[in-house]
Amino acid sequence: MTELNAVHRRNIVLVGLFQGLLLLVAHELIRRSVWPTPPLMVFTPWYAIVIAVPLALQLMIGSVMNRRLISFAVMVAAVLALLGTYVGWTVGVQDYWSTVLWSFGLTIYVAWHVLVPLAQTGLAQGRWHFPYVSLFENAWNNTFTFIIAWVFTGIFWALLMLWASLFRVLKISFFFDVFTSPYFYYPALSAVSAFAVYLGRKHVSAVVTVRRIVLSIFRGLLPLLALIALLFLAALPFTGLAPLWATGHATSLMLTLQLLLILFLNAVYQDGTGEPPYHRALRRVIELAILLAPVYTLLCFYALSLRIDQHGWSVDRVWAVLITGLAGCYLVGYATAVVWRRKAWMGLMSPLNVGVAMVVIAVMVAVNTPLLDTRAITVRSQLDRLLVGKVSADAFDYRYFRFHLARVGNDALRQLEQLTDHPEAETIRGHAQRMLATTYPYGEPEGLKPVVEKPDDLKRHLVLYPQNTEFDPTFLRHLFDVRAQPLMKDCINKKPCSVLAVDLNDDKQRDYVVISCPTHWEFKAEVFARTAGGWSHVGDLNSPNSSCPEVLRESENFLREGDFGAARSAWRNLRVGKTMVPFTEKESLK
Repeated sequence: MTELNAVHRRNIVLVGLFQGLLLLVAHELIRRSVWPTPPLMVFTPWYAIVIAVPLALQLMIGSVMNRRLISFAVMVAAVLALLGTYVGWTVGVQDYWSTVLWSFGLTIYVAWHVLVPLAQTGLAQGRWHFPYVSLFENAWNNTFTFIIAWVFTGIFWALLMLWASLFRVLKISFFFDVFTSPYFYYPALSAVSAFAVYLGRKHVSAVVTVRRIVLSIFRGLLPLLALIALLFLAALPFTGLAPLWATGHATSLMLTLQLLLILFLNAVYQDGTGEPPYHRALRRVIELAILLAPVYTLLCFYALSLRIDQHGWSVDRVWAVLITGLAGCYLVGYATAVVWRRKAWMGLMSPLNVGVAMVVIAVMVAVNTPLLDTRAITVRSQLDRLLVGKVSADAFDYRYFRFHLARVGNDALRQLEQLTDHPEAETIRGHAQRMLATTYPYGEPEGLKPVVEKPDDLKRHLVLYPQNTEFDPTFLRHLFDVRAQPLMKDCINKKPCSVLAVDLNDDKQRDYVVISCPTHWEFKAEVFARTAGGWSHVGDLNSPNSSCPEVLRESENFLREGDFGAARSAWRNLRVGKTMVPFTEKESLK
């Protein structure tokens, strides 16, 4: 590693200071409303370039020739300008752009994190050749250098706040006013962070020590992780796959296990120069886990294919498929290496890791272009499901299109607003028009709430199952009378509620279950029964899975086909397909 001197330290700090000044400029342009609204086509690439390029320069100054470094910085800035401009353009509703920009920021960070070690290694040599020892050193050292820099900067800021607070006790607010001014904290914190990066690079031995401790922890835990992976697969033939799919989050758990296995294996392999650790028996356990690890990839793909076939693509499912595919590239490669090389299989990890790193960069870039736009894929899939009748007009998630799929989702709603050649065209147009006029993602202000003037108006906000049945007029009157209560407010102001007509207490009379999913994480279900005094709220149904509460979305096909009923108990539980939803009786009725 090149020894850093005072000139390098000055240049690194100057780059950080310049970064802070550019962030300050963006802050002032937005604050002063230079444009009527901050145009994301300008500020998305601006922030991407101002954050990513200086950080890369801080890591490479002193170890890469200036000409090569400048060429690399220009190339990265050009790519980020194109990607940021496209992503900024895709945001159709600028008030609710956070999900799009979070996705952009995360993917750019991953691509940056993978690209910079490759650039450090290749540019330092003057040719695109990547000795794995250098790649390993650069990748891990970069990670821990930035952790140190963040800690250093955080402590620096905490001391400034202590300084300011002490003087405020004395009624002197000068220091607080200075430190909390953007004219101070943007350049100051950026320069201090850059200086901390310089310290991390100069005292690389400390970084290496921390790295070795952390990787040793991973290496010590790899046998346990391998055992967990093997025991889980061994249990599957006895339990079957049904319990796996019933959880609703099995795919994310299995994907987490795969990613941890990749991380821990690389912690053991490190730069490829050491001897294989562990006793022979432990090595065999780990090798068997590697051989069987692709089974997890297949299970994830199978689970995702079932979900996609039942519910179509969503942004989350596109990401799940992409991440599962990338993890599968590693695990299938490692398993192939174990079969091919046996004793020397770890030697094949180096070229495999470099090759998959290139794929990761390509995927992270592609998702921010029209080639692999996750929101566009989702819109095409969900529109097709609506137009061919796989999902009803009332059950379609218009709000998801409005507030989570950016410009392409809003353009699709405008198309639905003009729809004519569909059996439910009138209903679809009404929902699309109402959602396009909505400006609040979780409900509307009082003046914009839908008007419900009589009981029959509630039918626009309720989807009754089994299909082709009618509401009891007295039940609709009861819901109209309680329309100000939270559940009915959700049905009216948010997504329409599903209502199940089912006899839950075996009294030969129809009961009603009103189910609302106002947010992705919130589940509400109330049971209504006819009593001596009329219709009453007699109890609630609980979600079988707190991490995936939208029972109706998961069971849409069962409901549409009428595949639901009661399970025997004093008050019966609800069965949706093969899922049991327990009934909880109100205290006053026990």
